[in-house]
Amino acid sequence: MCIRDRIVDGLLVARPGGDLMPREAARRILDRFATQAFRRPVTSDEVEELLAFYDRATQRGDSFENSVKLAFKAVLVSPNFLFHIEQDRDPRQAYRVGDFELASRLSYFLWSSMPDDELFARAEQGTLHEPAVLEAQTRRLLRDAKSRELAQSFAPQWLGLGSLYAVAREGKFHTDRGGRRMLEDEVVNFFDHLVRGDRPITELLKADYTFVNEPLAKHYGLTDVKGSEFRKVALTGEVAQRRGGVLGMSAVYLSVSHPKDTNPSGRGKWVLDVLLGTLPPPPPPDVPLLPKEEKEGQKLTLRERLAQHRADPNCAGCHAKIDPIGFALENYDNVGLWREQEAGKPLDVSGEMPGGKKINGPDELRKYLVAEKRDLFRHNLTERLLTFALRRGLEFYDEGPVREIGRAVAQEEDRATALILGIVQSYPFQYRQNPELKTAIK
Repeated sequence: MCIRDRIVDGLLVARPGGDLMPREAARRILDRFATQAFRRPVTSDEVEELLAFYDRATQRGDSFENSVKLAFKAVLVSPNFLFHIEQDRDPRQAYRVGDFELASRLSYFLWSSMPDDELFARAEQGTLHEPAVLEAQTRRLLRDAKSRELAQSFAPQWLGLGSLYAVAREGKFHTDRGGRRMLEDEVVNFFDHLVRGDRPITELLKADYTFVNEPLAKHYGLTDVKGSEFRKVALTGEVAQRRGGVLGMSAVYLSVSHPKDTNPSGRGKWVLDVLLGTLPPPPPPDVPLLPKEEKEGQKLTLRERLAQHRADPNCAGCHAKIDPIGFALENYDNVGLWREQEAGKPLDVSGEMPGGKKINGPDELRKYLVAEKRDLFRHNLTERLLTFALRRGLEFYDEGPVREIGRAVAQEEDRATALILGIVQSYPFQYRQNPELKTAIK
């Protein structure tokens, strides 16, 4: 018996025989299978629609198993299986989603998969929406190894690592897809540890550890790491100042740099947008290109070229906000290797932030973000993670709950679990509106 047939055989929870007629056995099988596939109890009408496929197959002489298989296929092409469908209810106001819908929201948020038997059982009991039960189930799902899917799905998307595989870097570390996967794995392992270990979310900005294997450790100049398996490594001394948090990870620089230069303006924009949620306005359409790399036979650093560029009044305003951040990260080349010179000159990584705060280098930038921009970072991460959890863009009426979640997380010392629980317990996560009502509100 092939694997496919064994799987189908395992789904046949009833078989005709004795007093159980074939069609009734098929009904029991399809009721159970469709309930799992649709992630909710199915109606008698829905089962009858599936039995029509069974009837069609038996009428043409198919065996019992093959007749049930045809009905299985109908389940697997149904929109109820392929999409997260939630039933519209009162069109006049927002309403709490049902417990089965809540179970799906929770499991796809944390596991990127359907609810397990325990979640289904709580939904069937009608108790999942109760605060104590929902918190206990959320913590249970986070403890499970399957919650790594949250890090796998969310972290690369949030940090914009899609271009990690699209931009060529010649003559540098990790030019093949497998190598770049290692860079992404550092991000995923770090975020997974932060969530499942209930670490402060500010460690995304500044941490004294990371996750590496032997090739990545060599890339970062770390010693005593052997083998291809990723493991947590403590960062001390100069290495801690260079590699703590996402701003020390090569995956970020490989994604936001140009193929041949570091792109400080792009890095500054990335920090403002991705980490702080304060995207600067787009440049005007007639922005001139950067000056050439050489002037009067002398090779210019990228900072010197940008200084000429900022002399244009149309460019100066935005660059005053983004360039100090980008300059602070110039110690990283376009694949995140540490360097201290450019064009034969010592790097100038100093800058003055709006408001007058002076910073010098990546470690001072990290400290500045944690000390001065913690609230903004927390608010932005809450928005990004809530958007991911809801599978929709946020609306103006979601701003209040976002702020409520942020206040609760701050009171819990910015712990990751507090953020997850805040989202799961929030009004947007537990309630929905019919499309007609949303249109009317707008």
